[in-house]
Amino acid sequence: MWSGLLEAGGQGALLHRIIDAHGKERRVFSAIFALADPSGHVQRVRGFMVDVTLSLRIESEHAASQAIEGVYAHKAVIEQAKGIVMTLQGVDPEGAFKVLAVQSQHTNAKLHVVAEELVKAAAAGNAKDALAKFR
Repeated sequence: MWSGLLEAGGQGALLHRIIDAHGKERRVFSAIFALADPSGHVQRVRGFMVDVTLSLRIESEHAASQAIEGVYAHKAVIEQAKGIVMTLQGVDPEGAFKVLAVQSQHTNAKLHVVAEELVKAAAAGNAKDALAKFR
């Protein structure tokens, strides 16, 4: 990539993974702009490099934190739905989870959505009917 820019001009950017002098991994963004004269020969090259390690780490930690919060936010309703399935079908926790997971896959709905629907049906006294529609 860089050699083409140095021959004809243009711009480019790369994200590098490097190991610093202390043996730590760093992420570095570099950009280059090669200015060509009218004949097409590169006259000037400008560029910069920025260490984005900390920014990427913060962003990754934030995304991981949100994912974990999402899992725990839905855990209670999934556990309630498992309890309903266990009671009505006489299965163990793993079997109840499988019933919910199969319905999730069959309807192409997230597991917590399937669980919420079953819990709502149970609150309305319709758990047996709702569960009978599961595959």
